[in-house]
Amino acid sequence: MAKISMNSTATKYCNLVQEIKIAKELEFEGVEIVIEKIYSFLEAGYDEKELLSLLEGLQVVSIGAMQNIERQGADYDVFMKEMKRACELGEKIGTKMIQLCTGPGDVNTVRDFYGGKLTDSDPRYRGLLGASEDELIEKTAANVAAAADLAADHGIELFLEPLAWVPLKKISQAVSVIEAAGKNNVGVVIDLWHMWTCGETPEYVASLDKNMIKMVHICDGIRTDDPIPDQDVLRNVWTGEGDIPIKRYIDAVKSTGYDGWYSTEIFSKKIYERDPRQTAGLLKQNFEYMLGINM
Repeated sequence: MAKISMNSTATKYCNLVQEIKIAKELEFEGVEIVIEKIYSFLEAGYDEKELLSLLEGLQVVSIGAMQNIERQGADYDVFMKEMKRACELGEKIGTKMIQLCTGPGDVNTVRDFYGGKLTDSDPRYRGLLGASEDELIEKTAANVAAAADLAADHGIELFLEPLAWVPLKKISQAVSVIEAAGKNNVGVVIDLWHMWTCGETPEYVASLDKNMIKMVHICDGIRTDDPIPDQDVLRNVWTGEGDIPIKRYIDAVKSTGYDGWYSTEIFSKKIYERDPRQTAGLLKQNFEYMLGINM
């Protein structure tokens, strides 16, 4: 049966203690936690025993996201150190998965690159901007393979989230990366906004092997013709009030036989200024209705 996970974006401005408390009060089955919130908790002087006590009775579905996974050279070394820390933490708190995102994560860097405004002396991370498709797949796959080996040592799976404004933006590309990496503990997240914005249809989702899908992010957004979409603008809507045909995507996911986690992801500055408990609760009710849970 489909399960609903509370995503940290639903309670963006809460600290970790508040976030976990809300998830438990609303009877979410699991949580998908932004890893920086966990690090802030630990770096403030609390220990992992206190963290486990907070989480008792609540499944940590995933943590992340590890950003700019295609990093090369010295940046690659930093990426692997970040992965090692995340995997060690993930094993200790019993998380099942870690999220990986393609980059560059900064949409303005991508926009400036393609607009000819990113000079050689600009220090902003540019990743594999300008690389060929083959190079993009090959180098990202090598990094994913290394990360997957590390994660496997800790009993953790990985899922890739291609961001809609970067060169490696589509699930079809992510599938190619996973096939090239050749690791069995890596899959993808079906993120409705990124897929829909990149033109990947429900029909394409329905064609996927259910074992490739590790997570589903249900979200909404408004239409754009911009090839470099800005999520801060385009996702500033309540789930169900945008243009994405959410039910068609959910039905497509279900048609694959996938029966896993659906996560309450939302990116709306307007919603963030509301009561986070109310936001998370309404999202949970919406998800239960859309997924046919408790009906």
